[in-house]
Amino acid sequence: MKISYLPLRELNARFFHLDQQSFTAVSDSGHYIGGKYVERFEQQFGNYCGVDKVVSTGNGLDALTLILLAEKELGNLPPNAKVLVPAHTYIATFLSIVHAGMQPVPVDVNNLVLSVNDLKSQIAKVDAVIAVDLYGKLVGDEVYAFAKAEQKPIYCDSAPCDCALS
Repeated sequence: MKISYLPLRELNARFFHLDQQSFTAVSDSGHYIGGKYVERFEQQFGNYCGVDKVVSTGNGLDALTLILLAEKELGNLPPNAKVLVPAHTYIATFLSIVHAGMQPVPVDVNNLVLSVNDLKSQIAKVDAVIAVDLYGKLVGDEVYAFAKAEQKPIYCDSAPCDCALS
């Protein structure tokens, strides 16, 4: 018996017609980078997230790399920062840290995503944390609260967005 791990077709079926309409509108416009559709997305997504500015990128690797580089440029992270990251994640999470000139510090997690217990023994040894939502499981708010209480910047690697949280 074959058991589907994540039935994306079934999960996304309810959006098929809307996605098809959107794809056709963007395709017909001839503007695939920038333009009114990207501006509209950034505005609507910013409103949804409660932020003033959203910057779209081509992929999550670029998004995370830009976030880390900006944090370094702003002086929020040291040039060779040690960034805690779950050991079980997509390679792009690690690559973003390396591309920003920083050091990934992998940590094993027990339930797919970071928990406060996963952070406790490592938080004093790192400059920042990247929390990764994985397989539809979200990192709990208590993880972000713990990092904030420890005065460590925490960033989220989460489709469809990568976010900088202070």
